[in-house]
Amino acid sequence: MEFAIISIVLSIFIIPLPFSVKVFLSFKDKKIYFSLFYFRRIRLKNGYAEFKANKMFLHYSDKKAIALYYDDLIKGNGETDVINYINATKIRYALILDGYKSIGAFCVLSAINTVNSAIYPVLKRKYPLVDFKGDVLISETNKTNGVIFDLGICFNILSITFMLVKNMFGGKKNG
Repeated sequence: MEFAIISIVLSIFIIPLPFSVKVFLSFKDKKIYFSLFYFRRIRLKNGYAEFKANKMFLHYSDKKAIALYYDDLIKGNGETDVINYINATKIRYALILDGYKSIGAFCVLSAINTVNSAIYPVLKRKYPLVDFKGDVLISETNKTNGVIFDLGICFNILSITFMLVKNMFGGKKNG
């Protein structure tokens, strides 16, 4: 019985936890809308971020917001990078452009498809398990401009624990 309990507890630390982040960057509103899902079905949190002066306001609800300064978002010299402990499993995006009858939108569409064609083999060679797809949509309504992202991320509790311990004991030195 003890072996089963120890195995279950250790499995919780080792099994990867899949999360999905869906983001819409609106060029018209100058806001970033986001939703965080667990197993692509259970919504954990949603909200939006807006940018003013030298701050980013992260709104979790209509009445709750956190102000983040741009300087705080830049990684410091002695800090551990969280990105090293998170694995991307899916990167999909769609760029939505106005201008159904515009030659400029067609040129942007061609340029982005060329960039996608160049990124795909490089990404597949370096990270073969990442699902990557990029699209460009041209809208007829002239009301929507933005980018939709669907990011799949995966990490386990053990790697996050290592990161926290490294930050606590391997941080900045005095003097």
